[in-house]
Amino acid sequence: RAGASGGAQVLPPGHPNLLELLGLKFDRRGPPDGSGGGRVDLCYFLFPLMPDTLRGELTRRNVLLERPGEGRRCFTTREVLRLLGGLIDGLSAVHGRGLSHRDLKVENILLRPGRYADREGGYVPVIMDFGSAGPRSEPLATRSDVLRAVEAASSQTTLAYRPPSCSTGASVTAPARTSSTTGPTSGDSAASSSGSCTGAARTRWTS
Repeated sequence: RAGASGGAQVLPPGHPNLLELLGLKFDRRGPPDGSGGGRVDLCYFLFPLMPDTLRGELTRRNVLLERPGEGRRCFTTREVLRLLGGLIDGLSAVHGRGLSHRDLKVENILLRPGRYADREGGYVPVIMDFGSAGPRSEPLATRSDVLRAVEAASSQTTLAYRPPSCSTGASVTAPARTSSTTGPTSGDSAASSSGSCTGAARTRWTS
């Protein structure tokens, strides 16, 4: 499920590029000191264990400071294309439900070991952390709507990966202009993040 701003909405189940929620449990308990203070509602989520992230793999490969003989190397073109293809498949499935991730970055991409048809080893990207997810498109009928969209972008997205138009609302005053950016995730060698606030009538996210 996803949707801090859009309510609880079900993501496509069983998709290989989306982190699957295996189960959850609600628990209500009091303070640990037994003081009788307010009770706290807790929710435990169970996810598959995937210890590697794209950020961690990039760090291990040490792309910018590669040292010969230490086993570090850049991603090959084929590896990058496969990672990007998996991310696009995952995002397409999310968008098909009318949702957007809104905070896609290398830290939110897990890596699952995988095998491909040509028997070459590689990773399958798995998108996680849908805490900022919400409707892919929202109406912008008033200035208050614009300010609310900008505030949501500032609180729910990571600055380095945020489209400028979603920080300024500038596109709302220029109906003919669609402003979008391809985030630094693609510059990190294996993923892409993009978003846009489009037109005077709606704000639209593309990641």
